Amino acid sequence: MNRFRDMPTAIRGYRIQRCPKCWMELGECICSLIPQVKTSTRLVLIIPWKESGRSSNTGRLAALALPNSEVRLRGKPGFPMDLSDLESVEGLGLLLYPGENSTLLDGSVRSGSGPVTLVVPDGTWRQASRIVRGEPALKGFTQVHLPPGGPGSIYTLRKQRFSDRVCTFEAVARALEIIEGPGIERQLVPALEAMVSRTMRSRGKCK
Repeated sequence: MNRFRDMPTAIRGYRIQRCPKCWMELGECICSLIPQVKTSTRLVLIIPWKESGRSSNTGRLAALALPNSEVRLRGKPGFPMDLSDLESVEGLGLLLYPGENSTLLDGSVRSGSGPVTLVVPDGTWRQASRIVRGEPALKGFTQVHLPPGGPGSIYTLRKQRFSDRVCTFEAVARALEIIEGPGIERQLVPALEAMVSRTMRSRGKCK
């Protein structure tokens, strides 16, 4: 299966040459630094089409590091997103979104029977909320949110209005740490650190 369905290889108007895989500038490519972390949890990232082409997007990086993952693009003109396979997933279906009806994600999910499918809406908070509200296939998933507290975000490429929020990559890493057990987050975070550091350097800022 192609885990990156219809991902853009170029953006109209871009003159900067970028790696077609990690989407970093060629001189700052981090492909060799991206781990391959195997999980029993199936990860499905839903990324808005326009968001997927941004160099600062971290959902794409999470998919690159997790072999048992796939990207679904939402909003590409002429290519409606198909989530029909998510209407009846085997085992436990979780939707990582801190909505009013979400429950705390904790270690009790590991005691359940059957595989876990974790769906994560990517993009801005407004884009993520539109995904959750607008996709009927996700109605049967249990909405969950991460425990409060924890280390602050290392993602400094975009401004955050709230200090306790994290980027998609960090949210995925922390969720899998809970679902799969200790060690996942530690394996994943260095890839994000490299992305942030090299992006800042390419922008002429030290990090």
